[in-house]
Amino acid sequence: GSFKQTYCVFQDITERKQAEAALRESEDRYRSIVENSFEGIGLIDDKHTFIYANTNLAKLFGYPLDEVIGADFRKFVAPESLEIVSDRYKRRQKGEEVLPRYEVILLKKNKETTFAELSSSVIKDKKGKVLTIVQLIDNTEKKKAEDRIKESEANLRALIENREDSIWSIDKNFNYITFNSFFAKSYLAAFSLELKKGMNAIDILTPEIRKLWEPKYKSALTGESIIFEFSERIGGNDHFFQVSLNPIITDNDITGVSAISIEITERKQAELEIRKRAQELTAFNKLARQVSLSLSVKEVIKSAMKIVVDAAKPDLVLIFLREKDNLILQDFAPQNSKYTHDETPVHHVGECLCGLAISEAKPMYSKNIHQDVRCTLTECKNAGLFSYAALPLRSGKNLIGVLGIASATERDFSSQATFLETMADEIAVGLQNALLYEEIQQHSLEL
Repeated sequence: GSFKQTYCVFQDITERKQAEAALRESEDRYRSIVENSFEGIGLIDDKHTFIYANTNLAKLFGYPLDEVIGADFRKFVAPESLEIVSDRYKRRQKGEEVLPRYEVILLKKNKETTFAELSSSVIKDKKGKVLTIVQLIDNTEKKKAEDRIKESEANLRALIENREDSIWSIDKNFNYITFNSFFAKSYLAAFSLELKKGMNAIDILTPEIRKLWEPKYKSALTGESIIFEFSERIGGNDHFFQVSLNPIITDNDITGVSAISIEITERKQAELEIRKRAQELTAFNKLARQVSLSLSVKEVIKSAMKIVVDAAKPDLVLIFLREKDNLILQDFAPQNSKYTHDETPVHHVGECLCGLAISEAKPMYSKNIHQDVRCTLTECKNAGLFSYAALPLRSGKNLIGVLGIASATERDFSSQATFLETMADEIAVGLQNALLYEEIQQHSLEL
């Protein structure tokens, strides 16, 4: 019955301890990112329950944080959005593909409702259960931007209807979609025909006039924008017109042609005004659509720069992202521009126009960078550029980078300030969403 011997087994667990320490460090880093994000971020389990929420999510709901964690997420969704939110949650749980971003109406604790943009994705925990990551952004500023767009659209419609210029549009089959009163009156005077919606713009023309219009409409329907001049004898007098045909693009599909005909001698200035405002509105709508379709930083930058080049027609567009006190060039457009720098140095906050746009948190415009004392770097000057606009990329209170727009000839970019700054704000929102999404995806992979 006496004790004779003991067997001991030792195992080296150094690597396991190191892995556990690395995991804790990664979790702490991720937790810091999420907690300090301006977005509301939460994690929902497979039973509709929040198992994590950051402070900003609770603020967005109007509840204390301890009343959010452990609660059913449907409690915070207004009745108007409950069906779509619940449906997409269920479909994600089943592994179906659904739109990652859409607008919802939230129900706050005080029974007030608020609009928010919801982005979501799914991950699996160690047990294989599907968890939903949600990101919510207060849409207050976006709603203001949308209101500005609606106001601009209303002003544009009023301008079109009240101008003595012919304005109309046709569908892909050449049928009239819409036209203003002046065009209808002019058509009646020229051809003794009362226009009606649905009439075929080609079939009602004489063979001679059809030879002029049909190929031009067809070219516009292939995506080409066309400007041409023609003359028409009306009331015994010759009238000269300039016509602009542009493809109507809906969801990246050409659905028709918009047209404007202006009597050159009297209405040239009005035509330029309408075209400019229409192009700016189209560009902004296109930009908003493009940046919302991607959660890739590179794709957002690429799409944004292309739209800025097409809309503003600068000689060079650059996008910098901020890393602490440095501004790092991400890309430029057009890629074949002869005004690119051979080597772009790291810009610093407070230095030159781009750095000042961050330090002073406002746009910087320069008609002549060669005489502007604020332009302390020489790369743009040596490249042959002359005028410059540096627009801060602002998302909420965060200044995440700078949009640079340059011209080789003298140009007053400040005359387009509202348009350019609205474009910059939309780019910033898209970039901030993409940056956060990539951080979350990276952390998910680490887990």
